[in-house]
Amino acid sequence: MIKSVRKAAGDCLKNPEDYTARANMMWASSLAHNGLTQCGREFQLVVHQLEHEVSGMYPEVAHGAGLAALWCSWARYVYKANINRWLQYASNVWGGLDIDFEHPEKTIETAIDMQEQYYASIGMPIGLKELGVKEDDLAKLALDCSRNKTRSLIGYKPLAYEDILVIYQMAYERG
Repeated sequence: MIKSVRKAAGDCLKNPEDYTARANMMWASSLAHNGLTQCGREFQLVVHQLEHEVSGMYPEVAHGAGLAALWCSWARYVYKANINRWLQYASNVWGGLDIDFEHPEKTIETAIDMQEQYYASIGMPIGLKELGVKEDDLAKLALDCSRNKTRSLIGYKPLAYEDILVIYQMAYERG
């Protein structure tokens, strides 16, 4: 799905009037959000939950921009909870990437860096500062996202208030 969206986005940026490129972007986006890719898994679209708080506090932030600003920091924070799954991401999304079996973390970190470079190359933000988020608001964002420390986000690893705050802080320092 990520590869399809990446290709469609590139095609749309090259020629915004290309109906096929726009249709492919809409089709891939629909599939990404309709739940098919998560069948049989327990999940909460964790990065979306993190982003909803950002665009809730900062209504001028578009959802996609917020996702781009948060995704790589979230990935860097959670990947060690499921190394094999993230190696699949590195291999499948960034084909041709040599897997370092001695140090798989290096391969995953390289893939996440490539994702971040991709976002920057198409003009998407890679950090919360770029969106105008204030550092003083990070704790409030984490508190709201964790529903006053009563909710953990379920994904590769459960994220409680402290985890959520660290991800916001990491995303603030990017870009």
